[in-house]
Amino acid sequence: MRSISDKLLAGLTVVILGALLIGCGCGNLRIGWREFSGAGRERASYASFDGVQTRTFRAEAGTRIELECEITVEEGSLAISLTAPDGEALWEERFEGSRETSVNVTAPADGRYLLRVTGEATGGGFDISWDVTD
Repeated sequence: MRSISDKLLAGLTVVILGALLIGCGCGNLRIGWREFSGAGRERASYASFDGVQTRTFRAEAGTRIELECEITVEEGSLAISLTAPDGEALWEERFEGSRETSVNVTAPADGRYLLRVTGEATGGGFDISWDVTD
């Protein structure tokens, strides 16, 4: 039989771990998520998305990165960003309605580029394609 102090310690440990897990904000909520990912393309539709979806791709310094985005926002908001290998934000935009946009940036360095899609209690979908050209 365990002593009362052992039971209290075990209970306190569970409460602390639970609070840490709830407070970390590291989860993604995806309801009705349907995704297609391929070479140079990321597409998803969802009833609700609250979290982050990322993809990386390689580019060499001086090449052109062309993004084509078709965004559907029925509620909430969706943010998209493109980040260089050194962490510099090359482009970012928040969408609170549906629309299409095209973006062209020049790669400042060789390396892996990060495409980040962040949903904030959003419903809808996105279709993003990218091409790296000389």
